[in-house]
Amino acid sequence: MATAFHLFPNLPAELRVRIWHVALEDDYDDLKGHNRIIELHSYNVTSKTIAVAVSRRYPTLFEVNREARCEAAKAGGGEWVTVSGRATLLP
Repeated sequence: MATAFHLFPNLPAELRVRIWHVALEDDYDDLKGHNRIIELHSYNVTSKTIAVAVSRRYPTLFEVNREARCEAAKAGGGEWVTVSGRATLLP
């Protein structure tokens, strides 16, 4: 059985969006009614990474590609939020 459909990017955008939304239906039914809380714990200046804790999982399609993440965020009523901040070195 094939594990990849390499012609997917060649499908019309409307059809790809519909496929993403069908794939998301079960995921969002499981997650409905649960708010996501994201806690920022620390920032590593050297590696420029942020440690976070998330109260509930993200939909599985967030791990597929940029197009899937975008559609998953739209389907969930979410929006992209840019987090910016400034590192403060503690003594």
